[in-house]
Amino acid sequence: MKNRKFIQIILVAMAIFSLGSYLRAEVPAGYYYAADGKSGAELKTALHQIVSAMHTLDYGSGEGATWEGFSRTDRLDDGRVWDRYSSEVRYFDGYKAVDGMHIEHSFPKSWWGAYENNAYRDLHHLYPADGSANSSKNNLPLGEVTGTPGFDNGVSKIGYNGFGTDYTDRCFEPADEYKGDFARAYLYVVTAYENLYDYWQSPMVDNNTYPVWKNWARDLLLEWHRQDPPSEREMARNDSVYAIQGNRNPYIDYPDLVEYVWGDHMGQAYAFPEETAPFLAMPRYGESVDMGVILAGDSRSAQLEILGDNLTSALSIAWTQGNIFSLSATTLSPQQVSDGYSLEIACDRPAQGEYRDTLTIVGGGLERQYRIPVQLIVVPSFIVIGATDITASEATVQWVNYPSATDYRVSLWRGNTSAGDLIISAYVEGSSYNKAIELYNGTGAPVDLSAYSLRIESNGGGSFYNDTPLGNAVLQNGETWLLLNEQSTDATLRAKASQMIPGGEDSPLNFNGNDAVALCRNGIIIDVVGFAGEIAYWGQDKTLYRQSRVTHPSAVYDPSEWTEAPKDDFSQLGSFAMQFDAEREYICDGESAGLGLEYRFTGLRPLTRYTYRVDAVTPLRYRCCGI
Repeated sequence: MKNRKFIQIILVAMAIFSLGSYLRAEVPAGYYYAADGKSGAELKTALHQIVSAMHTLDYGSGEGATWEGFSRTDRLDDGRVWDRYSSEVRYFDGYKAVDGMHIEHSFPKSWWGAYENNAYRDLHHLYPADGSANSSKNNLPLGEVTGTPGFDNGVSKIGYNGFGTDYTDRCFEPADEYKGDFARAYLYVVTAYENLYDYWQSPMVDNNTYPVWKNWARDLLLEWHRQDPPSEREMARNDSVYAIQGNRNPYIDYPDLVEYVWGDHMGQAYAFPEETAPFLAMPRYGESVDMGVILAGDSRSAQLEILGDNLTSALSIAWTQGNIFSLSATTLSPQQVSDGYSLEIACDRPAQGEYRDTLTIVGGGLERQYRIPVQLIVVPSFIVIGATDITASEATVQWVNYPSATDYRVSLWRGNTSAGDLIISAYVEGSSYNKAIELYNGTGAPVDLSAYSLRIESNGGGSFYNDTPLGNAVLQNGETWLLLNEQSTDATLRAKASQMIPGGEDSPLNFNGNDAVALCRNGIIIDVVGFAGEIAYWGQDKTLYRQSRVTHPSAVYDPSEWTEAPKDDFSQLGSFAMQFDAEREYICDGESAGLGLEYRFTGLRPLTRYTYRVDAVTPLRYRCCGI
């Protein structure tokens, strides 16, 4: 079910970086340009913006996953696994997981809530580790063991920390030859993922973006970094990870950076080596432009920053398709690029649909072509895009621009007194091709399914694809609609089916338990079953039924809204019914939001379900948005 083509191209490109031969690659021209001349917290944040752009492999064993990455980054000349945790000798067997070894997050995953984001898959701090040593290490902080260790295999030690006096509990101490490696991996993580600061739970860090470290931990990392500078092997590994993910560890490339961020030169500006080759610092690697959602007939523009230096000729900018978006310029002189140019991308009064194109940037003496995906969704009617930035007591709602609106009014209430849209009411991951998704209409009116589609997200990849329209049928209020993989041979399922969906490799009904499925309306994801962007078999060999208290779709999967049933349990299909509250309690009713396109609700109660509504006011009447 996975598209291998991109991964294969990347892995071929990185094969030149062999750990055994220690072949070093140069830092790409202009890679750190945006951080030049900055200091302290500003320097760290600039590095964060640079190195956080990456494409990680899947987590686990096999092609396109972590162990294939390890086979490139941690394979010694004789095929042995480079193990920083023990002296055990083990060998790679293709891309399979090596017996007796774990995928170890050197910066423990529990320290950022164990969310399976890029940090969960990032090879810059993932290492192949001896299983027994890793289990003993668990999520202990780094330290220097004093007294008799509780675990000591000659490479890894576990015991009570004797470094300083602030932290004296148990710690993990690696061998001297790897102490700098671990220190720089830790410094990289709090830089690349400084946006996760609010999740951090560790004896080593505080919940801030700078300086991050508790004093004793900062002193420890600085000491280890200074005493054990980057080795040729560590530098070669940095190159190998870059060839896979497209990002680098700056503290390996420029070890003295550490002093300017946390050490003896804090507060002083850091000057990177002068660049002489042509480069673009912006756009960054992997950058894309999402122009959001607009109403049919409206217009939208976005800015793409282009900045570089040392170009030998003009840049040429063009579309691969060129049938929807326009540009403020198609060529840029070397001086314009050096000064920085804000390229305007515009779309003028498009019809309903999803629009995608790729912007190409070539010339100027650049070694490679830049390709920037651009997308825009155009909907036929006024809609709320969804709630974002949700906390225990606050949430932001956003909506599309209605060109003739003179005001927007927002309402919020407690109580499920009406349904917001269609919802996914059941998920079936049964034997063989017995794969089904059930929809339910509780809106109070018939719904034309022509505006709806299904999409799938494969193996925690994070992106939904293969948009599959549901056709022109009408789903009556209070009824379900069962979408079934057409290759299913189960008589019970086929008898219950409302619509057969092709079951090809990338079909939204060809899931296997770790592939989230999304229900879309006019190209907007409104409801999801499954954890998107996480490698977890949340739905394997089971049927999930939505609880009757759920009246609104959600673009974020909440397992508490579902009841689990055994594999091939089809008993409740077709029987879903929503339970509504008798009354609603208004928090605000028709409050003006002006002409902005978002509104922040505050003072909400934790663990309470709210319903909201947005109306666009025109000179003649309200334009009501669905809840």
